[in-house]
Amino acid sequence: MIRDAAGQCAGELVPYLEASAARSPTRVARRVARSIAVRRDRLPTVSIGGSASVGAGGAAAARLVWGSEQGPKSSPNHWGAPPSSGYWIAPAVAAFGRGRAVPIFKRALVVIFKRYRLL
Repeated sequence: MIRDAAGQCAGELVPYLEASAARSPTRVARRVARSIAVRRDRLPTVSIGGSASVGAGGAAAARLVWGSEQGPKSSPNHWGAPPSSGYWIAPAVAAFGRGRAVPIFKRALVVIFKRYRLL
């Protein structure tokens, strides 16, 4: 039950990430977003990166995810994006935290706690 609730919650994060990547000033974010996957766990978990080939020349998403979020080490404004604490992942997670998915997960935890008489 907890894995189902966590999966539902994480699944609701995916559209936030995809929309944020589409708006990102770093063009590679759209490519990296193709690697987003919901992981089945006890906590809401989303994987971004991995071995999926998404870049020019077949670069793996794992090699591009950091630069798509933080910019390259050599030139923070390589993509003409303003300095930021995160270009697409951090803003998406912040917006997600203000949405309805987290309360859904919390309600599922309450149901589990009550079932086992922990509340």
